[in-house]
Parts: sequence; C-alpha cells; structure tokens
Amino acid sequence: MATLNEARSDFLYLLAILYMQQSKYNPALHLLRVLSVQHEKDTRIALALASCLYRTKRFKKAQSVLSELDETALSPEFRTAFHYINAKILWELEQKDEARDQLQKYLKARETA
Repeated sequence: MATLNEARSDFLYLLAILYMQQSKYNPALHLLRVLSVQHEKDTRIALALASCLYRTKRFKKAQSVLSELDETALSPEFRTAFHYINAKILWELEQKDEARDQLQKYLKARETA
C-alpha cells in the first residue's frame, strides 16, 4: 500500500471530521481506518476513530482502540479527550463505576488542560 504524504493525511483527517460532524459515520470510519493503518502512532487519529466507533455503537472496538494508547504519554488536550470518550464507552458497556472514574479523570484533566 502506498503511503500518504502529510498534506493528504491532513486533508483526509479533516474530511473524516467533517463527515462525523454531519453524522456520516460510515465514510468517516473508512477514512479513519485508512489513516490509522498509515499512522499507527497518531493519537488524534486514534481518538477520532474511537469516537466514530462509539457513535456507530461499536463500543468494544472503540474501547480496543483506546486501550492501544498510553494514557500517561498523552498531551493534556488528548488526555482530556481520552477520558471523556472512555467514560462514554464504559457507560454504554454497563461498566458504571469505571465510567464514573473516567469521568472524574476527565474533569480533573479539563481543569489542568
């Protein structure tokens, strides 16, 4: 598979975000999956992919994407998003105590971001 240059990757990422904003999750999901293969270590792509999977009710897969991230290595902004998305996923998976814990971490991260 040919690799995407930075400009094309940025364009496809922005296009995926626009699709998500318009509730067009399937095309967004397709783009984010392609980008995640090309950029395995890109946190913003992983968070967007987890968010899109959450919105399409693929909670276990979204949780799997988040589990690949090293929470301690995330920037404050990404850590805030990580905890927020994780709280929503855990709530849907009926893991209420863990969801509340993530929500508390989100609130704390938001104060310091």
